[in-house]
Amino acid sequence: MAVTPWTPASRVQLWPDRLTNSAVAERLGLGVDVGEFADLNQENQEIWNQNASFWDEGMGEGNKWHRLLIAPAQEHLLALQQDDLVLDIACGNGQFARHMARLGARVIASDFAP
Repeated sequence: MAVTPWTPASRVQLWPDRLTNSAVAERLGLGVDVGEFADLNQENQEIWNQNASFWDEGMGEGNKWHRLLIAPAQEHLLALQQDDLVLDIACGNGQFARHMARLGARVIASDFAP
């Protein structure tokens, strides 16, 4: 995920290395062994990697549905305060993570596909 110039970069923490489900679980201290799902995990990641650019092009900074319905509802439900810490898992291209950072939250964002 690229951080655009207008995003307060200090508010978005990216996990730049390629994370597996096991690595995420370890970083979050969950102690989950996902080894038995390795083949399914690999297949799923390959599919998302193939489709990532399609979703990025379609979403950009959010389509009309996101801008008019989803983002305002999420913003209202989360009621973020300055310096709240948010973990955005499966953040896609990071458009909502960047939005939350602009609202003042400190955001950690991660996605399966690049």
